[in-house]
Amino acid sequence: RQMCIRDRLYNMADIYFIGQTGDSYKVTALSLCMPITTVLSALGSMVGTGASSCISIAMGRGDTSRVHAFSSFSFYFSLLLGAAYAIIIYIFMSPILDLLGTSSNTRDFAQSYLFFILLGAPLVMVNTCMGQVIRSEGAATQSMVGNMIGTIVNIILDPILIFGLAFFPKMGISGAAIATGVGQLIS
Repeated sequence: RQMCIRDRLYNMADIYFIGQTGDSYKVTALSLCMPITTVLSALGSMVGTGASSCISIAMGRGDTSRVHAFSSFSFYFSLLLGAAYAIIIYIFMSPILDLLGTSSNTRDFAQSYLFFILLGAPLVMVNTCMGQVIRSEGAATQSMVGNMIGTIVNIILDPILIFGLAFFPKMGISGAAIATGVGQLIS
């Protein structure tokens, strides 16, 4: 549930600041990409939930070596799964965007946003997975704080990267995706 709320906050911030550009095609493009980011988070959650169950059982048995093994495996597996997901979506980006309903007015914006989201896909997957693993190990507060820091960073970076600032060029919809990736990395 915590991951779902975090992902919605990222999307709401991106949509809010992209909406401030006054270009409805950009908002539409970002919205059309949401199913791809939702599946990405769901896959990370799936790995994290499975690992959390195994970790809880191992902790109940006092088997710390298994706890470490499950934690490590879930980290590396989610990283690999995130990379594989990104590669598959990138290869089939055009037909996927057609299926999601992009038009000639929204395609370039959707591709720009999605390209940077896919670069950060392994980070999103690891972040989602490890948030659950950390909670299963009894550190719910640390998991929540880490997620909130990433969300706050995204909210701060969105206007800076979208609209530009003294030393940052105006990046538009790509800036929203980069802010999301940086937020995930920091989280």
